[in-house]
Amino acid sequence: MSNEELQALFGEFQELNQGLQQIEKQLSLIANQVVELTVSKQYLEDLHKVKEGTPILVPISNGIYAKASLLDNEQLIVNIGANTMLPKTKSEAQSLIDSQITELREMQAALSEEMKENAEKAVALENEMRILAANK
Repeated sequence: MSNEELQALFGEFQELNQGLQQIEKQLSLIANQVVELTVSKQYLEDLHKVKEGTPILVPISNGIYAKASLLDNEQLIVNIGANTMLPKTKSEAQSLIDSQITELREMQAALSEEMKENAEKAVALENEMRILAANK
């Protein structure tokens, strides 16, 4: 086998490794989103314990809050996309979060499978390159 063919295999191997790194990053981001959604779901669970009229802090931006009073602990305003807000019950909001978590977990499973397949290809390429390099 020529050096060009070995270099081509090595290039393919590097591409697979870069793809694996990208998948790892995506999996990490998804895991963080699942954690955030799980925490949000817990906040919704705890919301019914807060009495109406109770002073609360409302997040405005990262680390910035406004003082407010809770007017309703059963009805929430949910952004459904394109800056459109709709009133939802606590259980409807929890269902929305559950479906988002399910969707993210499905993405995790698909990415994990893709990562497994690419890792197997990378190992096979690495073995092939070793054999070819040894036979040179």
